[in-house]
Amino acid sequence: MNTSRRTLILGTTALFPLALLAACAGQTQSQLQQDVTLVADGLSGVTAALAALPGNPVPADVLAKINSEIDIIKTNAAAIATAATPSPSVVTSITAAIQAIVPLATPFFPAAPLVAGVVTAAMSLVRVILTSAGIAGAALTSAPAPTMAPAQARLVLARGA
Repeated sequence: MNTSRRTLILGTTALFPLALLAACAGQTQSQLQQDVTLVADGLSGVTAALAALPGNPVPADVLAKINSEIDIIKTNAAAIATAATPSPSVVTSITAAIQAIVPLATPFFPAAPLVAGVVTAAMSLVRVILTSAGIAGAALTSAPAPTMAPAQARLVLARGA
């Protein structure tokens, strides 16, 4: 591959996350509410899916921690659904809980591809949720770059684990 093609490919790849964030601009409060509810609902089946893996490879304490984080997401999603304006602390609690699930569930992705898809979709919406709530700064810059477009992530979450 010649240098100009490599530069073009690398440059385009680096712009992909920015294009995804641009697609999030102008999100409404209604879309934020829908996204956090979708994340909560989509992740709700993760614990059951992991517990049902053949041979029970997921330790009970890991399942309990994942379930605890999902409960945090559900509780805070309900608070956003009823609020006229979301509290930044509620939104960051949701995104922190999503980010806490990832290292717990990742070791089991090969055995649970549906779980992998749902967790990846939830992570892909972290920046969308933060941006929709008007949260910038360290919370936004430390959030992982999305690996799915928001529309694709919403479809995956709608199907659930």
